[in-house]
Amino acid sequence: MQKTELRENRRHGDAFLPIEHYEMKRQDGYHALDCHWHREMEFFRVMRGEIQVQAGNSFFRAEPGTLLFFGSEELHAAAPLPGKDCDYRAIVFDPEMMCSAGGDSVRMEFVRPLLQGELAVPRRFAPEDTPIQKAFDELYTLLEKKEGKTYPLLIKAGILKLFACLMERSVPQKQARKSETADRMKQVLSYIGDHYKEALTLEELSRRCGLCQGHFCRVFRQYTLKTPVQYINTVRLDAAAQLLRTTDRKVLDIALDTGFNSVSYFTGVFRDYVGVTPTVYRKQVQQKEGERD
Repeated sequence: MQKTELRENRRHGDAFLPIEHYEMKRQDGYHALDCHWHREMEFFRVMRGEIQVQAGNSFFRAEPGTLLFFGSEELHAAAPLPGKDCDYRAIVFDPEMMCSAGGDSVRMEFVRPLLQGELAVPRRFAPEDTPIQKAFDELYTLLEKKEGKTYPLLIKAGILKLFACLMERSVPQKQARKSETADRMKQVLSYIGDHYKEALTLEELSRRCGLCQGHFCRVFRQYTLKTPVQYINTVRLDAAAQLLRTTDRKVLDIALDTGFNSVSYFTGVFRDYVGVTPTVYRKQVQQKEGERD
């Protein structure tokens, strides 16, 4: 289980090659990608399962093989349809890696206008959209293997090729008005991330978002693909799982320290989310670590 991240601060790749690939195979059918945002851009492909997607102010479904693009600082989330599993692959990259230090044409004609909302690009690409799908596959393979001394050159060439496929579909647009609703959601999600150990109420969260409770719940679910309670539990469970993996603290202490008011409720929610109890989860982690040693 991965830690839930709101605004990601972790580095994707490293300072010299700021790009990374990810593969997730979710068996629990609960969620694929928690609602978050980051400075980097992202290409995201559905490998298995049909999913619901939230990207900026767009909401739609995506089928296996569909390639998605998430822009810089864009709030986004994805979740499988009820009762379904979902696998995906993603490439996350800093757009600066495509530009020279100065004001080159890549920055001035493509990266800067896209970041500033002066260019509009498609959100999704069908499986049969061969050029961009092939460019994604080629780059993902390079990132997996990292073979030979010239692989950084090939990776940079690969992201430029993939980005070029995206830019071929770009069209000029008047600078989009910043979404006040998305900004409000970022604020309330950050607040949950900072205060998940405390008692959180719908009244407090809706007030911070400047909405009535009913409207807040509808907007929250639209953006995160979860109810407020489900989302708060996800944040708390991810924090609890981290403590189960890295400490020998008692399950009761971990439950109380991550915002759950009883160990029985914590155990039930953890089992629903992860598939096993906290105690079994800890044993499984320890067993895997022992096998690696």
